[in-house]
Amino acid sequence: STTNFEGIDEEQFADSDALVKHVFEDFKYTFWNNLFAVIFGADAHRAYEIQKEYMTHEIVKPFGISIEQAFRRIDVMTKLLEYFPPTSNKGKSATHQQWERFLKKRVVSDAEKRKMKYKLLPQGCRDRFDSLQGDWEDMTDPEFLSESQKWETIEARAQQRKEAAKRKKPDDDSVSTLSRSQKEKNSQHKKTKSNQSRNAAGTARFCELCKLAGAPEWVWKNHNTKDCKKREQYTKSLSGSVGSRYEATKSIQNNQKKLKREIKSLQKQLKKTKVSNKKKDDDSDSDSTNVSY
Repeated sequence: STTNFEGIDEEQFADSDALVKHVFEDFKYTFWNNLFAVIFGADAHRAYEIQKEYMTHEIVKPFGISIEQAFRRIDVMTKLLEYFPPTSNKGKSATHQQWERFLKKRVVSDAEKRKMKYKLLPQGCRDRFDSLQGDWEDMTDPEFLSESQKWETIEARAQQRKEAAKRKKPDDDSVSTLSRSQKEKNSQHKKTKSNQSRNAAGTARFCELCKLAGAPEWVWKNHNTKDCKKREQYTKSLSGSVGSRYEATKSIQNNQKKLKREIKSLQKQLKKTKVSNKKKDDDSDSDSTNVSY
């Protein structure tokens, strides 16, 4: 019996079996061309080349994944690459000739896999390979993996030492139990104190007269000697003998203590006055003329 196939020149085939094989292949390629167009979209005609280019030049090892696991992923990805569509012309389905060329070259060679695995390694590991006497491209797969894992082990130990040293480092606040808000408050206080004790040029302030007079540290670190408001008084008081200087220093300290006591007393009186006035405002419904002062 004869079989008629529309659009096919039967004379180019040696026999009916060759013709039937061609028809089945044409159906298979047409089916996959249409399915690839749905899966890969407008880039279906170059999806294979794009993926292979990425794996050869741009791929990197994900953080937290061991080198051995990354190498295994390369093996899986190259196997899946065989199921990508063949390279064809944009906007057109792959022809029989393009399919035949693709089927011959779609399998990624071992040399190409090696380059992909080398590319995904961190820069430090690649530098190690470049410093070795032998060429990494000539190594066997076990040798290549072993050298990669040596670098991985060295890096892991270095990271462990770094983290251990960081844990041993004392906290800046000398108390690691402080809350975050307390640490920020302490840090801001230190920053303010540091700024107050230095001028705009960053030079530490220091008043020799106030220090000799026995003033608190925050006082003689708050200004320079030339800017001291009590310069004449302290110069006169401290210009005598050691005994007179001692008496002057003692007098100044006593005056400062007395001033502090007076300030505290005034603060207490002010607080009582505020409380009393508030109570009077709450209880009084009369005119302001009845309020006693």
